[in-house]
Amino acid sequence: RCLAAAPATFVPHVGSTVDVALRLIQSSSKRVQYQALQLLGALCCANTVESDEQPATTQPILVRENYGEKILEAIAHLIQSPCTKVASHACLTVVSYCRGGNGQGDCMIPIEKDLVVPFVGSL
Repeated sequence: RCLAAAPATFVPHVGSTVDVALRLIQSSSKRVQYQALQLLGALCCANTVESDEQPATTQPILVRENYGEKILEAIAHLIQSPCTKVASHACLTVVSYCRGGNGQGDCMIPIEKDLVVPFVGSL
């Protein structure tokens, strides 16, 4: 997927990437909102971000576990966007979040309920 094809290790930048996407999702530009949703969806679909250059003792970054609350809260307000393209993409981003696995061969493995259920109210 797109994260695996990154030319340099992406692991040190996951936190700042999520933070930037969460800020951009609040933009007044529908195009910017759409692209921020696209990025968050890709990160949620991949969920596990790791580097080939990491030592074996370094833990991979788990996007849902570390940033799930912030991501779902940010997406929640775009589900009701007057722009149908943004609203539908926000719904697809929730689907990407809820799919289990890493977005490749083990897709659709159920994720832990505690990664979704506490945030259903905001959705």
